[in-house]
Amino acid sequence: LISGTAVDASGNEVIGEFSFKSGQDVTKVADSGTKTVVFTPSDDECYNSVEETVTLTITAKSVTVSGLTADNKEYDGTNTASVSGTPVLEGKVEGDDLDFTAGTPTFSDAEAGNNKQITLTGFSLTGADAGNYTLEDPASLTANITPKAITISGATLTSRDYAKGNKDVEVSAVTFDGPVATLAMGTDFTATAAMADDNAGTDKAATVTVTLTNTNYSLATKTYEGTVTINKIAWAESTAVAGEAKFGAEGTAQIAKYIADGATVGTATITGGTAAAIEDGTLSADASALTWTFAADATVGDTVTVSIPVTGATNYNDYNLTATLTVLAKNAQSLDFSELSKSVDYGKTLTFAATHGTGDG
Repeated sequence: LISGTAVDASGNEVIGEFSFKSGQDVTKVADSGTKTVVFTPSDDECYNSVEETVTLTITAKSVTVSGLTADNKEYDGTNTASVSGTPVLEGKVEGDDLDFTAGTPTFSDAEAGNNKQITLTGFSLTGADAGNYTLEDPASLTANITPKAITISGATLTSRDYAKGNKDVEVSAVTFDGPVATLAMGTDFTATAAMADDNAGTDKAATVTVTLTNTNYSLATKTYEGTVTINKIAWAESTAVAGEAKFGAEGTAQIAKYIADGATVGTATITGGTAAAIEDGTLSADASALTWTFAADATVGDTVTVSIPVTGATNYNDYNLTATLTVLAKNAQSLDFSELSKSVDYGKTLTFAATHGTGDG
């Protein structure tokens, strides 16, 4: 248990034996402390025995458990582990009374990952010589925690107003089947949604795409088909139509540019002005034009106000066009006397022919 080298004053090695003073046990960790070391020279005629007080520390011997295999598991939010096999103590001094009691194997943490270290929590040494040893966790005892497979069970999309060209939709919530705890948007995952087109509608299909940022879970299918309502909005373009025609003539006002996609043009009705200026039964409107005929006796300068309902547009609320129709004057016709006779006999009647020239009066 003890060895050393002794030299005399001249630097010569002195042969002898080192030992602890009689009655001092130095066989276990608990024997650490102040001890007396005795050197007994072989040549006791030339050298005397020497005693020296020393502080002795006996360090516990490390042992570990072998023969165990750690099992992989799916993430469950805990660091509980499981092992299999027959445990055997490695490093015990032969003949010592040393055994151990089993405890609980645990992962270093609960997070998913590969080759995670497992600690044998609660394992303890037993036996008369247990105080001379320390139990170390086997460095090779590792296993994987695999991400838990979950599925998307629902998604809530935020309704909004129609915006031309915008197919994107805000996702306000996503629910899952299978997670250990509720997942938080922005922390554990992100979600976006988009429609096939930008049109307004009720319960429109929208594809939700979820990206997990919490690595403890996995998604086999990252999309979910949800629905959303896109509200129609007010028609923001002009609704004022201007038209004019001469009295006794037909008039046409182009209105196609005022009609939203998908809309139906209703029956045009006179809502103001000189209603009698328009001949009965001649006022008509379709998606292209408003047509009418002013009466022959309509007064120049008179106006007629006409309302045209526009309903059922794909992306806009129902609205009305307001047309202001004005009676114009006709241009007076000129006479052409180019056919006037060039000569006549005395006593005869002078005759001539006149034809109309320009103008529509």
